[in-house]
Amino acid sequence: HIDAYTMFMTGGGIRGGHQLELAREVTVALDADGADAVVLKGLPLGHRVYGDPFVRCMSDIDLYVPAAQRGRAAATLSRLGWRRLDGAAPWHETWSSIAGESEYHLELHSLLVSDHLAHLRVPAPLSAREVVAGIELPVHTGDFVAPYLAAHLATHQLPPLLWLVDFATLWA
Repeated sequence: HIDAYTMFMTGGGIRGGHQLELAREVTVALDADGADAVVLKGLPLGHRVYGDPFVRCMSDIDLYVPAAQRGRAAATLSRLGWRRLDGAAPWHETWSSIAGESEYHLELHSLLVSDHLAHLRVPAPLSAREVVAGIELPVHTGDFVAPYLAAHLATHQLPPLLWLVDFATLWA
């Protein structure tokens, strides 16, 4: 087992470290602008399930923002230099930002299940402030985390094995 610091310093966590900083920057700005963001999956899930936020590979930052606040969220992301790639509120929306030579992606969600399951009554995520690798974030917590991960798994025809391991580890 490689600890978070070693992984970060050897390059395995450099991208994750940048994602963590971006998540902090975005959630602080959204909060200041009156949009209640909750970080889903990603680094907080790695921290909670494995004790190390950098052990999971991640391609994006997933945030839940209530549908009524998505206009504010879009304005905040634009002000921070993010650009919309795809989607629109209240559905899944993908944003991109260039930091240095790397491109980062962020997804906004207003449903904890995919868009095609929008007919289901699903609660908004509970959130708690959690410190992940020294950075405090509003993260998804509570009894609905495991069902949320199961619903997320079910929406993909070929989910990565990691997602199954995450779900099974969290459920256990």
